[in-house]
Amino acid sequence: MASSQSFADNLQLPDKILTNYTYLKLFDSGGSTCKTFLVQDKKNKFFILKYSDWEGIGYNGTPWLEMQTQRLIELKKIISYPGNTWLPEVYDYRKIGNVFYVLLEYYENAETLSDFYLFFDGDLVHSYLADIDTILTFLSTYFYSRNLLETPKDYVKKTHIERVENRLKLFMHEQTETYKRYVDRKHFSVGDFIEQDMAVFFRNLIEQEVIRINGKAYKNPLLILQSIERNKKLLDYLTPTFVPEFSHGDSLLRNYLKISDGSIKMIDVRGKNLPHNTTSQICIPFELGKMFHSIEMDIVRSDNFSLRVEKNKKNISVEFTYHVKNKNINDLLEVRKQMPNLFAQNKAFKIFLQKEPHW
Repeated sequence: MASSQSFADNLQLPDKILTNYTYLKLFDSGGSTCKTFLVQDKKNKFFILKYSDWEGIGYNGTPWLEMQTQRLIELKKIISYPGNTWLPEVYDYRKIGNVFYVLLEYYENAETLSDFYLFFDGDLVHSYLADIDTILTFLSTYFYSRNLLETPKDYVKKTHIERVENRLKLFMHEQTETYKRYVDRKHFSVGDFIEQDMAVFFRNLIEQEVIRINGKAYKNPLLILQSIERNKKLLDYLTPTFVPEFSHGDSLLRNYLKISDGSIKMIDVRGKNLPHNTTSQICIPFELGKMFHSIEMDIVRSDNFSLRVEKNKKNISVEFTYHVKNKNINDLLEVRKQMPNLFAQNKAFKIFLQKEPHW
């Protein structure tokens, strides 16, 4: 394990934060560009410290963390008991120039649902589906039911289509901070495939009309987005009837913790009043999609897959397989298969299903 000082190197924090805490662990940051630490004060009490010193990819750094903190404080006040016990306490926070930090409640011996079930020894499918059902009941009871708002104008275009386009620009435009940090003069490898210039590979990938995955030809996702944007009937079909005033906003299953007593806690909620290209209002299908998608994403994040990439001047071909010989990976895929039926059968959630004719 790295030393306490090495974890704190280069952090632009006030002296009272740097010197009053021992930095014990740096956690995986997940999807944001914030850093998350386990720290201990001089009274041997543990806390979570989240920190960012730049705007991040699509504002998922300092702006995201600041708005997330404000939202968390708001939710702790307005969500009734016992619902508010799902959310961590905020003990301290501060913005100094481009730097923002927040000190949060720490849950001892807690694991993200993703990590907990990756190594679960037991009836994984039944247990995981029960936890997802509990989460959906909680969200329906304490969040979605509070107030339903009119869907913002051009919701699908701004929330989905423009978001993808903006993210791609961040990685392809040489003047952006994201490009300089993650793309410029960077190489990457997957299996036997090695790409010395990430920028060249991304450009080549985006320019493909067709990408072959496991032998099947798929239209480039950008072309699919363009065809959706031109299809008013489809846009209307995809537009939700309402958006809830309160939601998690980033409801990946790794953003829920399994506590040692069996209870569940919620972390990393989406803030309000985010910058223009990061939507603050999230519809319920978006939340369900995050949960559904996160099962496969967690398998990929844990390296339980094989990927072979072949590239020539005209085509990019990908061969992708899960490590299904691992029983837990097989069970996780079964959980994902059963999730749509679970969504449809949850009693607290059925009220909202009735309000959306296309679900």
